Amino acid sequence: MSKPLNDLMLRALHRSAIRCKVPWAVALEVLARDARCVYCAKLFCEASGLRSTFPTWDSLNAGKKPTVDDVVLCCIGCKASKGRKPLRLWLQSGYCRQHNIELRMFAPVALRHVKHAADPTG
Repeated sequence: MSKPLNDLMLRALHRSAIRCKVPWAVALEVLARDARCVYCAKLFCEASGLRSTFPTWDSLNAGKKPTVDDVVLCCIGCKASKGRKPLRLWLQSGYCRQHNIELRMFAPVALRHVKHAADPTG
């Protein structure tokens, strides 16, 4: 079982949610759901103190109104590497190869987005 995020990390996530225009009600639901990076599965509470292991927001549908279904938490390392790349393209990157990140590691919310992007009708 993971420990809750510390107060400092929660305050930083609150500030970044405001900057990213993530409504706090959505942010709270995402915080409850995503205890790990949705891409590499790293537990946020196990952060080594390195900034790259801290959680940050990512939108699976940039440009749309943020909802629980398309806002996720990932580690800063994955977010910095992914940027605005589509998930399938990012999975082919050197970062993903170096960190052994594969589609099978994705959290269900990210997997649903990849499936929908591949088949928008289903």
